[in-house]
Parts: sequence; C-alpha cells; structure tokens
Amino acid sequence: MKITVSKFFKKVIAITLCSLILFPVFSSIALADVAPATTIAEVAQQYYNNVADGITNFTIDYIGDYNTLMSEYPQVFALVDADEYLKNTITAGSGGITDTNGNVSVICSETYNMTIDEENYVSTRIPQILSQIITPDMTQDQMEFAIHTWIVNNVSYIDNGQDENSAVNQSYNNPYSALTTGETECLGYSMLFYKMLETAGIESHIVLGNVNPGNGGHAWNMVQIDGNWYYTDVTWDATTQNEFYNETASFFSSHEHVWDATSLPVADTVYDTSKETGSSSSSSSSSSSSSSSGSSSGSSSSSSNTATVSAPSITLNRTGWGTSNIIIQGINGSSDSQSNRISYQYQIDSTSGVWKPFSSPITVSTTGNHTIYAVAVDSAGNMSSISSVTAGRDTTAPSKPIITLSNTGWVNTSVTINNIALNR
Repeated sequence: MKITVSKFFKKVIAITLCSLILFPVFSSIALADVAPATTIAEVAQQYYNNVADGITNFTIDYIGDYNTLMSEYPQVFALVDADEYLKNTITAGSGGITDTNGNVSVICSETYNMTIDEENYVSTRIPQILSQIITPDMTQDQMEFAIHTWIVNNVSYIDNGQDENSAVNQSYNNPYSALTTGETECLGYSMLFYKMLETAGIESHIVLGNVNPGNGGHAWNMVQIDGNWYYTDVTWDATTQNEFYNETASFFSSHEHVWDATSLPVADTVYDTSKETGSSSSSSSSSSSSSSSGSSSGSSSSSSNTATVSAPSITLNRTGWGTSNIIIQGINGSSDSQSNRISYQYQIDSTSGVWKPFSSPITVSTTGNHTIYAVAVDSAGNMSSISSVTAGRDTTAPSKPIITLSNTGWVNTSVTINNIALNR
C-alpha cells in the first residue's frame, strides 16, 4: 500500500472569517455517502452542502490529481465564503487532504455556533416576525426601520465575560439565542439583522472589524436602500437611540469602528432619516426638513403609531399551587387600532430584567410561587401595560403531623382527637 504523506490544513476562524494555514491534524472521520467529486468546483459544492446541513465531520472523495488539489485547495471554501450568513455560522474547523494509493480525500471537521435544528428555528421564526411588522405597501426604508426597531426592542446585549471565541460565548453569539432568550452579542445581532433583511428582500452585508482603541473584535452591517449603501450597528443602536443607523463610512471610522473596506461598496451618502416612517416626499428633490427623530414638515403620510396597545392575556397550564411544572401556554389577545401588528414579550418573577420574546410555550420547573409578566409591543415600539398571573410549584411533602388525643393506651371510655397539628 502506498500512502502519500498527507498535508493537512487547519481553518482558524476569528468571529467569522476563515484564515487558512497548513497545520498537522490527524483524525478519523466517516466517509460521506455521496459520489466522488471529479473537479475542484464539485469539491467546493460538496463542502458547501455539508456546512449548510450542519455536518460536523465529513469526508469528500476526489477523483483527480492530489498535487492539483493541494495547490488549489483554498477554492474548496469559495462557495461558503461567498455566503456571508453561512460563513459566519462556522466558529472553528480543521481537516486535511490525503492520498492513499491514488485515492484522494478531503477531510473536514467543523464547529458551528448553531445546530441545524436551531438554524431551522431561525429560518421559521423570522418570516413569522416579518408578517407582524411588514406590510406590502412599505418602502425599503420603512421595512428596514421596522426590522431594526424590532431587534432593538426585543434583543439585549449580553456580556458574559468570556473570550470571544469560547464555547460559552458562541452559545450566545448567534441569531437563535437572540430569538429565544432575547440576548446575544454583536455577531448575533448582525447575523439576525442580515437574515431578516434578506428575507424581506433587502441586500446587506455582515461587516467584521474592531472597536478602537483595543476593545477587540466587533460585527455590524452594511445595508443597501434605494441603490445607496449605509453602515448600521444594531448592537450599539440598542443603547444609543439609533446613533449608528444608516450612516456613512466616514462617520463609522470617526466613531471607533476599524475595518477593511476595500472589498465593500462605497457608503458616502447621507441618509434622509425622515424616510424611516415615510414622512417625507418620495421625490428625490423633496426639500422637507427632518429632525433626528425622523419627523418631517413635508408630507403628512407618516405611518408612525402612537396608539395605546392593549394589555395581553396570559394562559398557563394551571393556576394556584401544584406539583407539576408551570407552562406558559400562550400570550395573546392584544390589539392596536393603528398598526395592528403585535409581538409579545415576557419576564418571570420580575419586571426589571430583559423582556424576552414569546413565540412558543415556556416551562417553569423551579419550585416556589412564580409571577409571569407579559407585555404587547407594536411595530412602532409602543408597549402595553403589564399583565401578570401567578402560580406555584411545590414538590416537597409536609412533615408528618402531631396527633393529640384525650387519652392514650387502653381505656374503657371514648377517645377524643383533640388536635392534629404540623410538626414544626
């Protein structure tokens, strides 16, 4: 048996981008049940398919020259690199190219920031959210603003004190965490914004860079609106009243953002904030003045919503005390006379924490008396008053009681049970 000394590569990923270097890695990985690739393009397609399916360990068999594949192996990642969202699901990877008696194989081992089930949830949940905040008559400006507003209102930044590439960090730094826990970090924000914009038909980019001075890696977005490109940092907008919404490259670079823009579109157009709610004329020659909050003295066709949102109803599997888990089965029933697009959020045992989006039943398994709080939020960000309902869970049996009788032992008179009390 002739075995050519294998030359292995390792992918090192800082937040999202792959940096490829030769590195000795030896591992046993099962063969994929697909036909061997006969071209570099087919190898790239099989690699893409495996990554898109969330496969962690896979092998791609190749019918061709080993040395040619070795010299062109960066092309294996071309399709994944071109898919900004998919590329950013990879947190680490390793693998190599082997040649055993002329049988050439590409061996890959990938780590992702979401499982395939979690990614499927994201892909299902986003259209549901968009159906609540987007209407067919909206402009690109209005759709982007509605999506941005929803994320800012429903997702909070979490700083878990971990290194950005740690496993703990990656469990939060993704769209699934943002949608299910209401918490994420910068990459989770930018990936969610990208995915929601893409689903709504708006082109965008995920931008990776750093925050100066010396505050580490950061992620934000570029968005194309009506042919012009703008930079948006949803992470920072969550705490700065949209200060980093649809800004120019010069604005971002003067506000601590550092990145390589050579392969990105030019973003030098000053954005008209009055277009966020459609309050300015659609004509490019409109001279309506606008304030930083998006109001305008021009057209009166604003779609802003200042209506009162009614409080929601909370449905539990039971009320009062019981031994079974408490399940929040539903939060619904609110109305808004203007936009009629409602989302629901909840907290447990407090209203001072982060309001988390409610999309499916929530189980409360801890013992004690619990109060469930809920609010309704419309697409303009108006919030209802707080509804609440209480239920308790107790799985500890009481201690045996003390029984007090009028007599003990054998007697020839009647016996009276004077008291049954807790044994404290």
